[in-house]
This record gives sequence, C-alpha cells and structure tokens, in this order.
Amino acid sequence: MLPDVWPKGNIASTTAASEGVVLLPDGRIVVVSGNTSGGLSDSAEIFDPRTQRWSTAPGIPSARYYQATVVLRRGEILVVGGYTTRHDTSCVLLDPRTGRWTSTGEMKSPRAGHAAVTLLDGRVLTWGGSNGIGYSNSSEIYDPVSRTWKEGPEAGACHSQGSATLLPDGRVLAAGGYTGTGFTNVTEVFDPRSNAWSAAAPLRNGRYLHAQALLPDGRVLVSGGTGAMTSAEIYDPRKNSWTETAPLNQGRQGHAMVALPGGAIAAIGGTGAVTSIEIFDPVRGAWRLGAEMPRARANPLAVALPDGRILVTGNLPETDIYDPKLDRWKDGPAASAGRLVR
Repeated sequence: MLPDVWPKGNIASTTAASEGVVLLPDGRIVVVSGNTSGGLSDSAEIFDPRTQRWSTAPGIPSARYYQATVVLRRGEILVVGGYTTRHDTSCVLLDPRTGRWTSTGEMKSPRAGHAAVTLLDGRVLTWGGSNGIGYSNSSEIYDPVSRTWKEGPEAGACHSQGSATLLPDGRVLAAGGYTGTGFTNVTEVFDPRSNAWSAAAPLRNGRYLHAQALLPDGRVLVSGGTGAMTSAEIYDPRKNSWTETAPLNQGRQGHAMVALPGGAIAAIGGTGAVTSIEIFDPVRGAWRLGAEMPRARANPLAVALPDGRILVTGNLPETDIYDPKLDRWKDGPAASAGRLVR
C-alpha cells in the first residue's frame, strides 16, 4: 500500500544510481529490499553474471521501499531513507564482500521517492521526495568518512519522482518530477563546488514517472512520463538547452532506460503491461523497436551487464536477459521474489 501522500501512479526511474538496483565495480548487481507479495523484504539479492546465480544478503535493519540506493567509492552500498512503516530518516550500509548490513547516520528529514547521487568527490547528495506531510525541496549531503549527513541548499522546486543524472563535469541534473500539486518542467543543476542549485532551461514538456540517461557526449536523454507520453528530449549542459528528439514508438511511464556499449540507449517496459523494448541511436536521433520481452513489467529494474547484455528484473521473480547484438531475449535465473522498490 502506498503512503497516502503519493499521487496515483507508479514511481519513475531516475537512474540506476538511485532506483534500487546498482552495479558493483566487480560486475555483480544488487537489488535492495522492496515490496514483495509477502510484504516488505528485509534482504538484498545479488546477481553474479559469472555464475549466473542470485544470492541473498539478509538482515537489513529496516525493510523499506521507495528508497534511494547508491554505491560508495569503497564499494559499499548506501540505502537512503524510503518508506518503512513511515517516511524514514534511517540509512543503512551493505558490504557486498561480507553481506553484512550496518546502520549509518540518519538524515535530518524523512524522505521517500527521492533521488540520490554519488558525487565525484565521494560524498552523496540526496534531495526531494515526500516527507509524510507533503513534498520537499530540501537537500542533504552524506560524508562517507564521518558517516554523517548535513543539510544542503534548498532546490528551487520539489522533484519527487523526477530524474537525476551525474554530469561529466561533476554537477547533478534534476529534471521534472511531482510537486504535490502536479508535475513540473523545472530543471535544476547542483554544483558541488559552489554548494548551490541553479535554475536551468526548463523541460519542453513537464513530466514525472519518466526516465533519464546520460549520452556518450555528455548530453542527457529524457523519455516518456505522465500518462504514457511518447515525447523525448535531450539536454545539452554546454548550451543549457533542451531540444526535442524523435518520439518513442510506444508511450511509456514508469519504465527504465539503460546505456548500452557504443552509446545507444534502451528504453524498457513501463506501466500498463508494456512488453516492448526500444533502442535510441543518438547519432541518427531515432528509436527502433526491439524484440518483445517475454513478460510485461511495470517499474522494471534494468542494468547493463559487463558483456553488454541487459538484465531486467523487478516486480516478478523471473529475470529476463536481453542481447542487443542478437536482438534476442532469454530467461535468466529467477530471484527469490519480485521486488517493487520504487
């Protein structure tokens, strides 16, 4: 059951950095906690592409969903806030080498449906989300050395269920989201050097429940969103401008986007029994439909494997693996449970 302050609908993907699935430096993939058919899970599951097997890391101090999840420089996984029995301030660390969980510093404000990004200096920025009373534009910064949070600058707008990307120059792009009264086209950039948010050119189309991915040249692609939109647009941080690009072949919201080797972007699944995958070619500026997924997934969790294939999980125990070279799906090993983390 969703907290009663959430708008109707499903939570959009931000990036793999904060949506509940993370890629470790050694190539393993971790899915943390989440809501399952048996209730909130108190574990993480770890997929090893070398053995093609899932393993479980039980004992998360507080089971949760709508959390943000990032990898720290030392390889630990930081799980930030989320909804437990309430909008929570608690944060936990998972050491993927030992499978052990430990509690770490609590945030100043409770958050669920927020975003988090590991900055180039190793700190973690989190902002936005729902706090149990309404929607927040506050931010906080986590220091992995002291394992404490401090208040950051306020953003100009709330970006709950928006999207986030770490830009190559170290700044963070936040685009769109839900404000408590509707969706927004507000775009902002956080600069860790000045410790400040600044307004950026607004999206051409306000949206939430959308997906966002970094292109090889440093631009950012945004697609879909509210009401299963087909529109897509690209942000150029050098010009501070958005330009419309070719629309999706199928409207999507609550989908995932994954960067592929060579620079293409895959858009996968979405709310409403979507079984298609589409590949965006940033050189041609065009989408093409790929092979149909074996099963529909709303709010999929997707990540590129080291060999360039895509692992898709979430909501269902079954795992699907897509090979973009062959345009072919195959069944992967099943996880212990289908997890809704966002």
